[in-house]
Amino acid sequence: MKIASFALSDIGKVRRENQDTSGHFPRRNLFVVADGMGGHKGGKQASELAIATIEKRFAVSTDGDPAPAELPTLLEAIGEANLRIIERGAEDEALRRMGTTLVALILDGHAEGVVVHIGDSRVYRLRNQALELLTLDHTVVSDLVRSREISEAEAITHPYRHVLTRALGGAHEVLPDVRHIDVRSGDVYLLCSDGVSGMLAPQDIEAIVTTHRHDPEAVCRELIAAANRAGGRDNATAIVVRCTAD
Repeated sequence: MKIASFALSDIGKVRRENQDTSGHFPRRNLFVVADGMGGHKGGKQASELAIATIEKRFAVSTDGDPAPAELPTLLEAIGEANLRIIERGAEDEALRRMGTTLVALILDGHAEGVVVHIGDSRVYRLRNQALELLTLDHTVVSDLVRSREISEAEAITHPYRHVLTRALGGAHEVLPDVRHIDVRSGDVYLLCSDGVSGMLAPQDIEAIVTTHRHDPEAVCRELIAAANRAGGRDNATAIVVRCTAD
């Protein structure tokens, strides 16, 4: 399997600081997006710390086998990042509530992959012209939708739509969701922060990914440009990964 990828991040039109951090590690077929918790001091530090911890752990890993063999390494790195974020927050009162979301994709270069996530950053897959969401947001509103207490239409404007139920730095025990996936030639994967998914309707994301599916860089640039045109109320980060036959 041939894998091409591109990563791009933008501060947006409103925020004074970009609290998103991307981990783009194509040599390990590992792709990560971390979104520092909006409005909280230390969000930038938390997302950078999460990505740096994962990068360091994979740099010293001798396994050399991408997903799913390296899933334990990733989970260990996420657990370590969580503790480091908590410890850093405990050292500085101003950073006490620092935290970050995290979403990761590992591919084995053949036909398997793993998606790991905590928070509301997302992974989508374009296959056969259809865009599929591979993650479920860890938010109060998503829980309400899944329990059918509110409708998806009500969720769009609900006051708690950005309140996370899980994030790195939120508790000493972190429980990311893990999803094993099959990978096919022609698949395009999008990892993004909610500065993309929260600003664009699913059909708009699908249209952009479909139109530019052969060019990961073009997908990233078009998604972020569209998010900014829609108001750019948050930092926007996208990593696009395209898989084709050798």
